[in-house]
Amino acid sequence: MKIRNPVVAGRFYPDEREVLRRWIDSHRSQVVYSEAVGGISPHAGYVFSGDLACEVISSIEKADTVVILGPNHTGIGPVFSVSAADAWLTPLGEVKVDKEIRELVLGIDGMELDDTAHMYEHSIEVQLPIIQSFFPEAKIVPITVMGGLPPESYISVGRNFTSIHRSVTKRLVWIVSSDMNHYEDYETTMTKDRLAISAIETLDPIKLWDVVKENDISMCGIYPSMMILAFLQSMECADVKTIRHKTSAETSGDYSQVVGYFGCVFTG
Repeated sequence: MKIRNPVVAGRFYPDEREVLRRWIDSHRSQVVYSEAVGGISPHAGYVFSGDLACEVISSIEKADTVVILGPNHTGIGPVFSVSAADAWLTPLGEVKVDKEIRELVLGIDGMELDDTAHMYEHSIEVQLPIIQSFFPEAKIVPITVMGGLPPESYISVGRNFTSIHRSVTKRLVWIVSSDMNHYEDYETTMTKDRLAISAIETLDPIKLWDVVKENDISMCGIYPSMMILAFLQSMECADVKTIRHKTSAETSGDYSQVVGYFGCVFTG
């Protein structure tokens, strides 16, 4: 059995099982959306954005399998890297990979079975203890996404998720792991994040692409976000439920070098 071991436990989130479990449970959302098909969740250290990630994931009523699309920060591996592991390990135990859904995903042109992109990447790992806590029986399909292709390529892949979603009876949930603007002052980050969030709320991947590029917004999950928006357009998704927006300044007190975090849920 091929296991992907944690690489940021004890740094991005607590590595003690009970401490981690209690922390996550204390940040459970008070609102649950029964029609949610996915969402956007931040992936910084829990001290900065873990509360928001918990609110996003716990606001989704249920999931049999969670497909997680995270940016590839390391630059290792192919553009679309689907984890080849049988399970991922966290301090809360193993979470199994859904091999049936993985095979369907690998049927999309451009998707590659690859472990190198996942070896040191944190964007998916930090979501897993939260998913385990709120969906203890759920399986996962971890996918990292890199830049380098024209926007139409990401949109095409995202639209191909639609047939997968509609072809299975199990409850699929699609989570994009993304932070927002990085390392500019508070006012600049707030301005840029508002522009990107407004584009996300249109469910238009090209609108998001244009806004991010025209305003030089360093949103690390732009490519997986475009994919999920294309999927949602194809699914004729009804609405975006914004959870909230916050910044690293709320924790660090540093307003000169700020990272933005946004959480939302997409309802069908």
